[in-house]
Amino acid sequence: MIVLHQANRLETLADLLARELLAPEYAPDPLRSDLVVVPNPGTGRWLVHRLAEGQGIVANLELPLPASFFWRVMQAWLPGQETSPFDRETLTWRIQAALPGLLDARDFSEVRRYLEGDDPALRLYQLATRIADLFDQYLVFRPEMVLAWEAGKDEGWQSQLWRRITEKEGGHRARLLTRLIREMDGPPAAPRTLPGRLFLFGLNALPPVYVEILRRLGDHRDLHLYHLNPCREYWSDIRSERALAQHEDSQGAFLDLGNPLLASMGHVGQVFLDQLLSLDAESRAHFEAPAGKGMLQQVQSDILTLCDGREKSRRLPPERWPSIQLHGCHTRLREVQVLHDNLLRCLKEIEGLRPRDILVMASDMAAYKAFLKEIGYLLDEGPDFKVTTENVDPEIATVAGPQLVVPVMNARYALNAANARWGSLYDALYGTDAIPETDGAEKGNGYNPKRGEKVIAWARAFLDDSVPLKTDSWSNMTSSQIKDGQFRLMTGSSEGGLRDPSQFAGYLGDVDNPSSLLLSRNGLHIEIILDDQHVIGSQDEAGISDVILESAITTIQDCEDSVA
Repeated sequence: MIVLHQANRLETLADLLARELLAPEYAPDPLRSDLVVVPNPGTGRWLVHRLAEGQGIVANLELPLPASFFWRVMQAWLPGQETSPFDRETLTWRIQAALPGLLDARDFSEVRRYLEGDDPALRLYQLATRIADLFDQYLVFRPEMVLAWEAGKDEGWQSQLWRRITEKEGGHRARLLTRLIREMDGPPAAPRTLPGRLFLFGLNALPPVYVEILRRLGDHRDLHLYHLNPCREYWSDIRSERALAQHEDSQGAFLDLGNPLLASMGHVGQVFLDQLLSLDAESRAHFEAPAGKGMLQQVQSDILTLCDGREKSRRLPPERWPSIQLHGCHTRLREVQVLHDNLLRCLKEIEGLRPRDILVMASDMAAYKAFLKEIGYLLDEGPDFKVTTENVDPEIATVAGPQLVVPVMNARYALNAANARWGSLYDALYGTDAIPETDGAEKGNGYNPKRGEKVIAWARAFLDDSVPLKTDSWSNMTSSQIKDGQFRLMTGSSEGGLRDPSQFAGYLGDVDNPSSLLLSRNGLHIEIILDDQHVIGSQDEAGISDVILESAITTIQDCEDSVA
């Protein structure tokens, strides 16, 4: 079964996905993860944050990219195909090895002239890299052309090079995908390779061969496709003004402009929409009108309804923050400066806006990245290095203890986490169900001496286990003192000490009547508070009023809001 979910808001699609993941009629193995295919890692991170905000937690979710997903599908029907001998990196080396032996052929004259320039070895590697990238795309987007090359139906230099690198081994993706489609007429050979339901979220383009695989996969698995579609009408047949101008014959009368923005900039979306509709899937539409009446919302509304907004005479209300802005910049440097200033202004003036809500797009991001490196804004990756524990606080380097992770933007959480390094064992035992409320040991509204006795007995047993005495028990302690730098305690008429004297870390107060004892276990500390004037210490024969434990030893300030 294939279900096509369409919406004009990515947030709507994410909420629909969350609802489907939690569907009560589907009870998957709790130890088996759900699989959501995403177009890029950025979309995957955004989706995880969105799901975590809505559900409180996200776990056991795989987010593969399309290439990895379809390779996994191949493993379900063709087990044993772990890697391809013709992946992009391997292709580079195969081409680099094969090209020199073909340069004397007539069809390679242009390639030969290019390699005769300065530093031919470097030119050969760079050219092999570019050809490998091209061949890698051919294998997925034009597999029929690659197979025709192998059958000798073309004599260009690319086809000759391809035949040379595949003459000894031909297990490339074009052949494997063709075989996979044939095998998918039957059940998978390794059915547990794929879960029972699959989700594809936010994809905006797929090679035709992948679409055919999805069609056949729907016969074996529940397949949910979440497609971001800006228009609720069918718009694959609209044409741009330039395309309409090229039709001077009678056919032009049957072509429509629709929305000029969509017609001129949405060709890839048109192709993909037709591919999805060809799947004959169950279609579920979730379109909604844009909220607001600003300029951006009007443009979105025109696209949603497939209208040409230029035909309307309308007056837009004033906007506090212009929803569409055009900046004329004479250089790339000025573009970057204007972008930087506007991002800072947005974060300052738009309430609730977070850095992760901002998307920066460019027609050629690689060119801008190179420019930013040129002006020193971005730096090249430095040499390899190692991170060691030298000159690092022992809480991080050597002490094995709990760590608290809190969002960096919430000062109260950070303060509470820092104060949580030390905690009262007495309070923790009295206020939780670690001590049962039986035999008169209920918590109640005030202090319950019966429950207090059980807390003290539990704490004494903890001390016997963590910092044992040489010959006696902490429950028999009556007093303590410091002699020759070591802790000594009295139990009745006898005197004793710790079984391991190195566990004594220090004290506060007088040597004959200390107010606090500091002991250690595995790098974490235990502080025994001695105060016979305290309401608890006055009822304790040894005057112990509390036992304080070192708990969360570090606080991590998370810059990503601790959503996980």
